[in-house]
Amino acid sequence: MTYKRLYDKKSDFTRKNCDPHHDSSKLRRRLARVADFAEANGFKERTIRKYIFEGARNGLLDAGGVVRMGGSVLIDVDAFERWLEATTAEWVEKQKAGVVAAPAVY
Repeated sequence: MTYKRLYDKKSDFTRKNCDPHHDSSKLRRRLARVADFAEANGFKERTIRKYIFEGARNGLLDAGGVVRMGGSVLIDVDAFERWLEATTAEWVEKQKAGVVAAPAVY
C-alpha cells in the first residue's frame, strides 16, 4: 500500500480494516454540555456545576462523568446516570441506618 492509497478518499482504509480487535462501539459516548444536560434532565445548571467542582470528593470524576475537552466541560450522560444511581442507593442505605440526614436543597 502506498501513501497515496492510504489517504485516497475512495480507499477502504479505515481503522476497522487494519485492526482486527477494533470495537467502535466502545468509542461512542453520549456527551452533553452542562447547560443542555441540566435543562434536559430537570437539574439546575448550578447544581451540576457544583457536582463537577466537588467531583474528586463525591466520586463523579472517578466514575468518568465529566469530560474536559479544551476549555469545554462535557457530561458523559451514561456515566453520570450510573454515578447518580450508585450515589442515591448509597445515600438511601445510610439514611435507613440513621447515619445521614436529609440533603440540603440547592
